[in-house]
Amino acid sequence: MRSKEDIARRTREIRLKKEEKQRLEKEAEIVALLSELKLGAWVCRVEGDSRDRFKLAVKFSASKKYLFVDKMGIRKIEFSEPELVQSIIAGRIEILSDGAEFEASLERVVSRIRMSK
Repeated sequence: MRSKEDIARRTREIRLKKEEKQRLEKEAEIVALLSELKLGAWVCRVEGDSRDRFKLAVKFSASKKYLFVDKMGIRKIEFSEPELVQSIIAGRIEILSDGAEFEASLERVVSRIRMSK
């Protein structure tokens, strides 16, 4: 027969394994979301009552780094993928858009330029 300590230890182990599984699933979900981010995606950095918006300007695939600029195009923040994932989980960074609208706008501009030639 199991002792109370054994049951309590086993219960803790099961709870910790479940929490770890949930954490890994959440991280995998965010990594998949980040892989879909396109240039022009907007994020919001939350610091206390301050909420600043930044646009994804450069995405380095090889080093998995993300460089964000402010609305004036000035380099402001840079994240490695693990840092960005943890910042999103912690609620310090929120993804506002995935950049798809930027690509659509760029496509319309290029299309208009071609038509005017």
